[in-house]
Amino acid sequence: SRSDKGTAGLAALLGFLIMNATMNGLLTITGTLVKDQLAQNGQGMVLGIQTVETGVFGGIITGIMTAIL
Repeated sequence: SRSDKGTAGLAALLGFLIMNATMNGLLTITGTLVKDQLAQNGQGMVLGIQTVETGVFGGIITGIMTAIL
């Protein structure tokens, strides 16, 4: 219904942020965060979080997980 759209949107946003924060944590733990040339190393910045560059695929994964939950 219409009332669930806002909740689903918020859940998708939180899921996207958590996914990026988790990838940043994994990069930090493994010591693979780079300081320069992010794009050449497959990394990028999303809302100030250095993470793996997933592009549209990251949004699709987040959307599917939101729909399942």
